[in-house]
Amino acid sequence: MILFAYGSNTNPGVMAERCPDAETLGAARLMDYRLCFPRFSRLRQCALAGIEPSPGHAVWGVLFRIPPAEAEIMNYHEGYDPAGPVTRNERILREVAVHRVSVPDPVPAMAYFTIPDGTAGRPSREYLQTIIDGATHHGLPKTWIAALELLEAT
Repeated sequence: MILFAYGSNTNPGVMAERCPDAETLGAARLMDYRLCFPRFSRLRQCALAGIEPSPGHAVWGVLFRIPPAEAEIMNYHEGYDPAGPVTRNERILREVAVHRVSVPDPVPAMAYFTIPDGTAGRPSREYLQTIIDGATHHGLPKTWIAALELLEAT
């Protein structure tokens, strides 16, 4: 699976823990979406990152090649059970077309979409820092990192 990660999965420590055999393919941009925090996580005690359609905006992230066995582990960590009822999932997996730096044509990838459940809020400072550290590590644009740093945290 080619995964477009935009939240805490961009962090190399998080990805190494979940998918140690994942291959980093580089930075990518998802056009006409924006970052949001539509669901509260009891585990993290803050709102979780998600993406939602938003014409004219873009979300930066990282592409990873995830081996099949580790894709199941990633699904578990993301609260996605492809065989289970949609109502029990925290996220769903959908195909998106992302743009890689220096590659003119869009690239198909899978992305986790956080399902809003009416408990939206703000990310914690720690969770947000995990995302910022991942963006910095992968050399995402400074304007994107600056925008992440301006987000309000709990």
